Amino acid sequence: MNYKNLFINLLATIVFGIAGSIGMAQPTPEAFTSWTFDEAEEPQYWYGTSFIAGFGNFSNAVLYADGTHGSSQFATVTTTNYAQMLKNDWTGTELGDPRDEPFDGYCLGIKHPNSAGRRIVLSTPTTLYSKISLRYAVTRSNTGFKKMIFEWSTDGSTYHLIQEKPCEPLDFEVQFLNLEDLAVLEDQPMIYLRITVDSILSTAYQGNIKFDNLTFMGSKCMDTLVLHDTIISGENYYENGFFLQGLYGDGEYLYQRRVRFVDRCDSLYQLLLYVDDTTTVIPDDPDDPEDPPIDTTGIHGLTLSTPTIFPNPFNDQLTIRSEGNVPYHSIKIFNSIGELVYCDIPRPHGGIPTLYGDYTIGTGNWPAGIYFVHIDAGKSSCMKKMVKLSEGNGIRTLYIRIEN
Repeated sequence: MNYKNLFINLLATIVFGIAGSIGMAQPTPEAFTSWTFDEAEEPQYWYGTSFIAGFGNFSNAVLYADGTHGSSQFATVTTTNYAQMLKNDWTGTELGDPRDEPFDGYCLGIKHPNSAGRRIVLSTPTTLYSKISLRYAVTRSNTGFKKMIFEWSTDGSTYHLIQEKPCEPLDFEVQFLNLEDLAVLEDQPMIYLRITVDSILSTAYQGNIKFDNLTFMGSKCMDTLVLHDTIISGENYYENGFFLQGLYGDGEYLYQRRVRFVDRCDSLYQLLLYVDDTTTVIPDDPDDPEDPPIDTTGIHGLTLSTPTIFPNPFNDQLTIRSEGNVPYHSIKIFNSIGELVYCDIPRPHGGIPTLYGDYTIGTGNWPAGIYFVHIDAGKSSCMKKMVKLSEGNGIRTLYIRIEN
């Protein structure tokens, strides 16, 4: 039996099991896409067009009324062929408005008996969201459409029935369509919800139905962890599950990777990586012509020399080991929900201390879980993810070796 591989697999299970448990408390549903119909500068009729969502996290969320993705084409004229009307020049409502400062604005109206059976389609990504629902404000006249039919699709072509819902005459009120049982709609690059209006009282009447603030709601189904680290330009980066080769440049770069779990929310690891070009030659004071340039080659290499932090996983203590003098501004340790559990910001004699040798922190009383050790060395910094396996024995020890 390969005990080394067995240990690695067990450790990976523990690490990702703990990571997946972060933020397991039920999140509050939030509005992530909404059509408020207030973006038009002037009320206008629509003809064979679409409407981009005016609120939310996705710029590619669109309401279709142009015959695509299973929608129907609406017209603004009453003829034998085009007697259906879609317009947004009616006054809307504040009800269900997801914005910080809600207002009535306009709403979407569907009018004319020949519009019976016509469909609008709402399309939105649901990336990172679960427990989906639709919240909307609706009003109907006495002669308006008596039934709404809701269907879903993930490709915009094949639709499945959700509900046929009667609509009684009413003033604007907020209603909900619960989609939580449709797990297939969660965390998708795009979903489509088709709404059909039907069953008008009589073709002799110009009845109508109006919608406003059509809003997709959901719970954020992903733990997002932001990591910070630093490398020298041209190096490879193999930390925190990232495998990045030949990184050149100077400045901050954002990378992310996604860890999928079968029975819980995914985790998104975001890496803010500072790539430092150590060959830059800069003046000590660029505004002083008498101040000669200072070649910084190798200087940043000293401050960027990443200390070793061990053991990982750990129990009773953590040790930061540096092979050279590394000036630092602070050493901070955060738990998995961002709480500061340890902080050292020494200023002996008004100067900046250096890390040299072993810097040991007692962690016996800390709960098991994931911790992030952040070392700030001024322009450079590094953050390492560490895993604590158990409560330990309760002993807290600390000794520091600092040379000024």
